[in-house]
Formats: sequence, C-alpha cells, structure tokens
Amino acid sequence: MNCFAIAISLGMQHGVPLDEFVDAFVFTRFEPNGMVQGNPHIKMTNLRPDYVFRELAITYLAGADLAR
Repeated sequence: MNCFAIAISLGMQHGVPLDEFVDAFVFTRFEPNGMVQGNPHIKMTNLRPDYVFRELAITYLAGADLAR
C-alpha cells in the first residue's frame, strides 16, 4: 500500500487529476472486501484502493454519490 500511495502522490504532483485516479480505482474488486467501520459515509468497500479513492472523491470532488 505504501508503494501504491507513493505512485498516486507522484502522479498527482505531475499533473494527473484526482478524478482520473477515482475513475480508475473506484469499484475495482478483489480480496479483501467487506464492511467498513468508523466511516459515516462508506459502509461497504470492495478493497482498500476502492475505499481510499471513494473517500478522496467524497472529500475533495463532491462525490457524494459514491457514499454508501
């Protein structure tokens, strides 16, 4: 996950818009997946990148439609 976060950070520093990452990683599926605890906006996620990019979209891109 650390390497993935670094890659996303570098991409954004070099001009890749956040919505491109959101489109690429939201609703992707593989294990682990399941219920989310402690987040009032996201109750279920498919995998960690799905959760991270849904949270980023909700917080920074007004992606309220991704909260569920």
